[in-house]
Amino acid sequence: FNTLNTYTPFYRIPENPELDKTLTAYHKFMSHCFPVEQERSVVELWIAHMVQYPAYRKPWHLMLTGTKGTGKGTLVEMLEMMTPNHQSVDDFAKVNDMHSTVFNGTILLHLNDVKSLSESQQTRIKAKLSDSSISVRRLYKEAAVEKIYTRVILSSNDARPLRLDAEERRWFCPTRMEKTQDTQDFKEWLKAGGINFVYDHLMSQDVSPLPNVALKTATFYDMVEASRSVLDVELESFLDKHKVFQIAAVSDLFGRDSQIASHKLTEHNYKRSRPFQKVVSKRYKTTTNTWFWHHKDLPLDRVREIIDTGDDPGDDAETTLETTLQIF
Repeated sequence: FNTLNTYTPFYRIPENPELDKTLTAYHKFMSHCFPVEQERSVVELWIAHMVQYPAYRKPWHLMLTGTKGTGKGTLVEMLEMMTPNHQSVDDFAKVNDMHSTVFNGTILLHLNDVKSLSESQQTRIKAKLSDSSISVRRLYKEAAVEKIYTRVILSSNDARPLRLDAEERRWFCPTRMEKTQDTQDFKEWLKAGGINFVYDHLMSQDVSPLPNVALKTATFYDMVEASRSVLDVELESFLDKHKVFQIAAVSDLFGRDSQIASHKLTEHNYKRSRPFQKVVSKRYKTTTNTWFWHHKDLPLDRVREIIDTGDDPGDDAETTLETTLQIF
């Protein structure tokens, strides 16, 4: 592991003599952002844990959604004042690039309204959200394994920034922020020295109640349902039209990620087989080790018949099977 210590601690800033030294402004701001008390408590504990134990992150992160002007950006600005080791990116490509170092030497990473239609991009980031180390390949240097301390906040105006399934455990999704607020006075208070008192408050919190897994909220399940309508409906429509196919035909629906496609097909009671491994195809006049997917209850004889005759009402056999079939 790379053991170079690049951590930068919080440094108190000079306080305005006329500064309000109470936390009234802070609590008002947080209550506006997170009106549900239990969710607000979880968020504050998550932040306090980051401040108190920068070298020991929990394997889950915050997904904040809301309309513009509700305080998402101000919240991140406040946290960045307390965590000098921070970065902000607005594109998944900057996170998943093979030379990316946004997870190295950082305590806080802000994914600012990132958008991705690629399931594979979203899948690639999952390990970085939960693993304790990562392989990094900096430009002109050999790959090295480094520890990860990075907490992630994804903020978005979209109601469902990422596709989530019910088993997702890496994101805590508070209630969507709908009410706008003028945060200018709060930001001025922070810059006048109020951040010192916020930091002291967070350092005094007992973070032992913070769970090791992200709690699932009503907003989380709303996102799961919205994700299902995007992915599964398309897949089910495809399966209604095609009886036998190769994985590439389905992986295109999931950003060309065959692993996700295989998982989804298995969930729908599909399996893969090699129907012509030992039987000569009448159409191609040879055997082949090529894998084909079909429903688990569809007999292999019928699978072979569909492939040999092109008897698939949703498939153009000449362009789909003949051009993609690999002969081994």
